[in-house]
Amino acid sequence: MVFPAGVRVRPSLAPRREVLFYIVATIHCTLCPLAVVSQTPPADEHWMLLTRPFLVGKAARVHRFLSAPAHRCALEAELAAARHYYTHCCAADDARGWHPPPGLLTAEQRAAHLRNPLVGLFPYTAHGLLDCVARRGDDTECGATSATATRYWSPLHPDTSYEYASMAHDAIVFDMTDLDDIRYAVLAAVPAPPGIPPGLSVHGRICEQFYMHAYASLGVVYIGGATPIPVAAVETFEKLKYIEPALVSQMLWGPRTLNLLDEEPPSTSLADVALRNLVLAAGDRAGLDMAAGALEACRDTMPYFCRSLQRSLAQHAQPDFPPQALGTLMAQAFAGEQHLRLYEAAYVRCEALAVALEHESVRRGVTMLSLASDALRGGGADLARLARALHGLPALTRVFVGDFRGVPTEDSRREAARLQRRLNRAVKDLGGWAMRDKMFYSSGYAACLAGQFICHQLLDSRMSGGD
Repeated sequence: MVFPAGVRVRPSLAPRREVLFYIVATIHCTLCPLAVVSQTPPADEHWMLLTRPFLVGKAARVHRFLSAPAHRCALEAELAAARHYYTHCCAADDARGWHPPPGLLTAEQRAAHLRNPLVGLFPYTAHGLLDCVARRGDDTECGATSATATRYWSPLHPDTSYEYASMAHDAIVFDMTDLDDIRYAVLAAVPAPPGIPPGLSVHGRICEQFYMHAYASLGVVYIGGATPIPVAAVETFEKLKYIEPALVSQMLWGPRTLNLLDEEPPSTSLADVALRNLVLAAGDRAGLDMAAGALEACRDTMPYFCRSLQRSLAQHAQPDFPPQALGTLMAQAFAGEQHLRLYEAAYVRCEALAVALEHESVRRGVTMLSLASDALRGGGADLARLARALHGLPALTRVFVGDFRGVPTEDSRREAARLQRRLNRAVKDLGGWAMRDKMFYSSGYAACLAGQFICHQLLDSRMSGGD
């Protein structure tokens, strides 16, 4: 088989004892699970291993289930229910599934699991995924005989963890946000190469994304024989688009792997491309939707977004680039956000203010930051200090609204210095909280970094007489 250029094949990658199948939806720029099933050998035969050709055949079944017209109405109804649930009804921790599921070795335990809110709210999707992965019968399409295939499944294993923290599993993820454009991702954990910072790996391993045909070629040995690659099943995926691996990693790991307190990640190609598209499209009304999609694609790089955006603006913005267009784009891209994303939205508005200051369009930035501080004040007692820190920024920037080149007063200097000290304390607190696996702590930390950048601009540039 001929592989596309750039696809890495690791024949030495060992077969797995467990692989997770996810059906997810993109809700507020985050992958949210509707159903999760684990493919494992039988509980009493742990010596068996799962071969990847066998798993590819199972994945092809899942795709047929999601794309079949007979299932469309039911799946669309559950997709709408998932959007409502993840937006309004669930706590952030439970929504991301960061708690181990119950053991499911008996029929009673399986029935109890299907009554669990995370699965019970979407029973059609959950039962469909379970049927696809656990179905008995003719499994020749999966690269195995029917006699062996029936022994290769069980529902969720007691040792399975939604958080994927140990990276002991592969993951096959299907995004059903658009049933006419189903996307997939296949991620496998591999040893981290030398030089990767500890914050970007888990137990010395990193996750790589594979094309389905490359994944099928890995670990083909089965009990002394060879498992043939299921060509028909692999061809199913040739025309499907891929989910961005960063979004999948965020869902599987959560924010624990974000190296917030150290240097930028070594690879920022996704952010660079998205930011370039964002900047180039921001001045064109017709390109706002495309730019908003680019912003969603680089959501995982938010802690470094402000600096990257400044670099991108400097490299790509034309002299006639309208600064108001960027603020409009930011507001439109996050207009529908509810409480699960208030912190991210607030952070983006802080960044919009930083850009506005750079481009002498302060009024829009003041309005955005006022909304951000209001959102953060309503977000809980844990973020009260951050809210107080951000609350002073609009008052500080109003000094410069009337005449951006005006000479600042001593009161303005003292206020800016006081606010900068407050932000420094907030960054220190939130930096510790961010390591406790809370998404909004990480976002609040990033918001404070944006605030520090604003103060730096005001104190070191504008207040020193710079233009």
